[in-house]
Amino acid sequence: MLKTKIISDLEKVFIGGDYDDYPAIETISALRGERVAFQVLFTLILSDDGNFSRHYRPSLTGILADFATVREVKSVPAINNGRYLTDEDYLSVKPGLFPDILAPLSYFGMTVATPYCLSSLWIELEIPEDYSGDLESSLTVTLTPDSAPGDDWGHDPVSASVKVEIIDACLPKPELIFTQWFHADCLASYYRVEKWSKEHFEIIENFVRTAVRNGINMLLTPLITPPLDNKYDTRALQLVGVTVTDGGYSFDWTHLEKWISICDRAGIKYFEIGHLFTQGGAEFATKVMGNVNGEYRRLFEKDTTCDDPGYVHFIREMLTSFLGYMKRRGDDRRCFFHISDEPGGEQLSSYLRAKSAVEDLLEGYVIMDALSDYRYYASGAVKKPVVILHKLDEFAEGGVKGLWTYNCCEPSNGHSNRFIAMTSSRNRSVSLLFYKFNIEGFLHWGYNFYYNAGSADTVNPFLDTSSGGIFPSGDAFSVYPGQNGHPIESIRLATFFSGIQDLSAIRLCESMYSRREVLSAIEELLGESIKANTYINTPSELQRIRDLINGMIKARL
Repeated sequence: MLKTKIISDLEKVFIGGDYDDYPAIETISALRGERVAFQVLFTLILSDDGNFSRHYRPSLTGILADFATVREVKSVPAINNGRYLTDEDYLSVKPGLFPDILAPLSYFGMTVATPYCLSSLWIELEIPEDYSGDLESSLTVTLTPDSAPGDDWGHDPVSASVKVEIIDACLPKPELIFTQWFHADCLASYYRVEKWSKEHFEIIENFVRTAVRNGINMLLTPLITPPLDNKYDTRALQLVGVTVTDGGYSFDWTHLEKWISICDRAGIKYFEIGHLFTQGGAEFATKVMGNVNGEYRRLFEKDTTCDDPGYVHFIREMLTSFLGYMKRRGDDRRCFFHISDEPGGEQLSSYLRAKSAVEDLLEGYVIMDALSDYRYYASGAVKKPVVILHKLDEFAEGGVKGLWTYNCCEPSNGHSNRFIAMTSSRNRSVSLLFYKFNIEGFLHWGYNFYYNAGSADTVNPFLDTSSGGIFPSGDAFSVYPGQNGHPIESIRLATFFSGIQDLSAIRLCESMYSRREVLSAIEELLGESIKANTYINTPSELQRIRDLINGMIKARL
């Protein structure tokens, strides 16, 4: 027989887990314009005669069924479940199979039940902003045995239902600026298409649309090859066409025009211009390809310093041409700029030399960089720091306005992050930090990085979730490369977007009360003040926070 029940989307269902360890839920709630999810947990228990049905076709009934979609949760191997330090709140630090993929249904819309294996369906419900139907209803999921060859044993359908409450207020659009670094070269490599070909741009658009659907509204834009995780110098991808002329350069922005068109169609608001100098302190020039007397080759060697006159001349000409192009389009104010990724204290002098090469051209534009060393802000080297999450307290106390934050392979213990081996609650509860610290923007480096560390070679992300065992599993990407150039979302991506929606709900609540009242209510329920190391690790505790916010909103309607 098939056993089934409704459980929270914040649970991670392990195929070898115990059915009784996952508590059932009876009710979910959502604002108008909100996307919520739950899971249908099921497991197949063999009958005495050994007969069983394996193929089941899910169907949805109820007045909200038209707004719901069904996907399967699939597991992936995770061998590196931490970085240097972990903590007791990981699901496991041991290698194993972990649920992460939100896969389209297979077998012509069916799912497969395997004896004694826990499985789950991911049911996503997207409430229209203009929803005017019943505010209380139920949604029923029925799993009907399908007459696939060898499986027609005449078993009865199995159903599970959840009550759905619609709160009659519209969820505000997210204010958070959110970027996850988009690696267009990985798409060309994985799908084996020519860079900037028609096929490549089509795949890029598919992945950008999924990014926007999940709250990403800023896109890493590689005018020249971003010097990110390219230790072995294998990557080359640039939107600008460069031709060396007598005493200067000419620039072709044809590829950029196509890029911007994709972003506009998909809903991208901001362009994050790739780093102009090398990672970790801006000591050297980055990789630039161009035509020299009909030969397409590298223009500057790897050991070209950041203040090399030739490279400075090139960067200034390119930026001047780029800004002129964007101004003519009316798009220049959508651009944010980088000097170097994650500079350390010992690289401050090289960072300042690099910045001085372009600072006058970028006056009035945002220059921001990911860092953890407060001296870069205190010295004025970086006016818009993107702060590693576990240093938020220090930078907030320093009075940074319009604060940004990021996480990556760090912090790996004692803080929120979104590794595969972490709970979904820990991932989603970062929204509390966003609210407490008035976070303007969030950055994460891995939307679709399908290379191993240093970009020595490509990896199969369905089999290798840690870039060759170097990064914590899941850190390098939050979408999987699906068939025909379409991405497949992960639990981690969907969960983080739920956190963005939580932040919007909290801000709606604040508009009805005050920031002091809302923050006090949340911290009273938590039993402590929100700090950089605050996170919630259990679904029920996080749900209590969201129920509190929803209740406060309802009280003022």
